[in-house]
Amino acid sequence: MVTEQTAATAPSLNDIIQFEIPPLLRRQHLNRDVIIGLVGDRGDGKSLGGGIIALIDFMLQGDPCWSNMQIGAAFEVDDMTAYRYGFQQGGVASFYSEPLDMDRFLKFDKMYHGGLFFIDEINIAIADARRAMSNQNLQSDDVGQMLRKLECGLIYTCIHEMFVDVRIRDMTDIFIRTSDTALSPEGLNRRQRQGLEFEWIIYPMTRKLTGRRYADTGQTLDPVYIKGQPFWGAIDSLEMQKRKKYSVKVGQGESMSMEMKESHQVLEARSQWGWLYDEIQKLHDDRIPDVLDRTLWEYLKLKERGVSPVAVGKQLSLMGITKRSWRSGRWKYVIDTFDLKNCQGLDRTEVVLTEG
Repeated sequence: MVTEQTAATAPSLNDIIQFEIPPLLRRQHLNRDVIIGLVGDRGDGKSLGGGIIALIDFMLQGDPCWSNMQIGAAFEVDDMTAYRYGFQQGGVASFYSEPLDMDRFLKFDKMYHGGLFFIDEINIAIADARRAMSNQNLQSDDVGQMLRKLECGLIYTCIHEMFVDVRIRDMTDIFIRTSDTALSPEGLNRRQRQGLEFEWIIYPMTRKLTGRRYADTGQTLDPVYIKGQPFWGAIDSLEMQKRKKYSVKVGQGESMSMEMKESHQVLEARSQWGWLYDEIQKLHDDRIPDVLDRTLWEYLKLKERGVSPVAVGKQLSLMGITKRSWRSGRWKYVIDTFDLKNCQGLDRTEVVLTEG
């Protein structure tokens, strides 16, 4: 008679996939508490890239994955491959993420243990959670310590590193800047279609990946190129209610179908406030460290947009954009200048935008 405990621990086809597909970035002899951040513009493949790393480096190892996305993968294992590992026949090995409660994540709830957090658009997800729960914030100033205590890793995506919560950003072990090579000068010259190939520029922020830190060497890893065409449709932002599977060849005897679905809350928040993130990033890229309130409202064209300064001010606070008292009841908003190109913050232009 097979007991429930025996059945739960009995080997299955799920256990062999990790030996057929090697991890991408994770060093399996090290602790699980690695933090990986993927940054890039919309459409540059950061969500897909994060999902692939979550699947291959964690879920295939049997680690639970809690995510604000829905991730699922099914591997068809042929009889020959299964037989090599002691199984009588092949079949399907399936892996699925579990829903992430952002409130519990912000509190580093003990219900999460021994797995991986994958948070797509972490800046938007945290801002949305803070909006729903007054004064909600990360409970610990040492994110790394809490992840070690929970024995959990963290993968996140964000449109730009400037918007990542400083406590998470400072503890990030590996940054990956993703871009669609179709939008490079070479890709444009050869009329390459978007979604065919993504370039990863990998920044080893701590020694967990290469034994050296980017801040010390100033060197990124050689670019890695991810072929995107096999994954076309894996993320369907426009058809949220449909669950589709897309076949992907991953080896000699195995094929995989993978599905990912973005968070409804993240999609709504991006639709409402995506323009504001874009405009603030432009100030960052132009090396503008401070903007006076009324000047910022004019720059953002709030009257034309029909958006109130009060609503924008609240959203800026949720985005981590701080404001400081200036004079005569006026405020100036401080733009985060951190950029991966130098890791220490951009050279701050000592200028405050003022009214003409």
